[in-house]
Amino acid sequence: MKRGKIIILIVISILVLSACKEYKITEVEKITEDIAEEENESEEEIVEEEPEVQEEEIIPAAEKFELFNPEITYKNFYNGPLYNANKEWNTSSAALFEKEEENGINFMLVQTSEEDTESLKGIIQENPSQIILMINPGLATEKAKQALFNDELPQKYKDAEKDARGVFGEGSITGLGRLEFSSWNVQTTNYKIQELYNFAEEKKYLLFLEINAGEAQRDEFEETLIEYPNTTFLIHIEAKEFQSNEQKIRELMQKYENIYLIIDANDILYDGQQGLFETYKTKKNEEAKELFIEEFDTSYERYITDANQRYTTLIETLPNKVLWSFEMGPEYNYDPEIYDRAIKVSRGFISTLNTEYQEGIAYKNAVEILGKGIE
Repeated sequence: MKRGKIIILIVISILVLSACKEYKITEVEKITEDIAEEENESEEEIVEEEPEVQEEEIIPAAEKFELFNPEITYKNFYNGPLYNANKEWNTSSAALFEKEEENGINFMLVQTSEEDTESLKGIIQENPSQIILMINPGLATEKAKQALFNDELPQKYKDAEKDARGVFGEGSITGLGRLEFSSWNVQTTNYKIQELYNFAEEKKYLLFLEINAGEAQRDEFEETLIEYPNTTFLIHIEAKEFQSNEQKIRELMQKYENIYLIIDANDILYDGQQGLFETYKTKKNEEAKELFIEEFDTSYERYITDANQRYTTLIETLPNKVLWSFEMGPEYNYDPEIYDRAIKVSRGFISTLNTEYQEGIAYKNAVEILGKGIE
């Protein structure tokens, strides 16, 4: 009996020892698993805390672009950025493009047609945030007038617009023009042009018109403004026409929100009959250049004074509705010396205005109305 008890005690001891051993093994495994889990959690936390590696954001050029001032400056002049709100593009424009930066031209609204797309495409690829496009079919004044009378002009604009979108991409076009009503001697309400107005309205394009300021065409244009209140109209009126009808033009611009006036460098250099950039167009380039420079350098102050008297009332009344441009024109205008003088007289004119209006006329109004670039 005593021996049996001893055997029982031995068996119980073995069982207890075995249980303890299993417990220890279990505990060790559990502790090992806990440590492994803690290490995993710690690793996960470390991964979460590490900064995410992101691909470099591609910022549109228009957002990267910074305004710049001209390299060529003039004492006591406005020497800030300029926005050319109406520039006719051709191969001569491309050759002269580096002068734009020297003269502080930050942005430009470019008139272009199919034949100019190749020379313009490379410029836009390098400067997409500085150029916006206004499309026309590339017809000379008389050919455009004939196309209008033949019911062909609206379709020619549509074809040109489609071709330009194919080259420059969707969203690259801001407007259509110029529609030269002043030269065509055609009413702005002519039914043959309505199709083009409707197309511009549908596409949300602005329209650029050359109009006479006389009562007949002015009244017709008012009908157009009423019929197309959601279309923006840029207008240019020759200095001679404007000077004779300033009050009526001002009243029209006060009455309608969708009309803006462009003052061109050629209007600033108005001599009582025409602008100086047109005066010598029948001369050969070298002779035209010499005559232009002589007249400019001799009479510069007079031109500036006259221009100030002609436009100041309008600008002070409607400071947000006037834009500046230099369209160029005859071939001699593309000479660098003449081009620099065009910018000089423009800056000189802007400097005669009240300081609070200078940046608006120079570029801010155009940025607000036209935008900065095709992107």
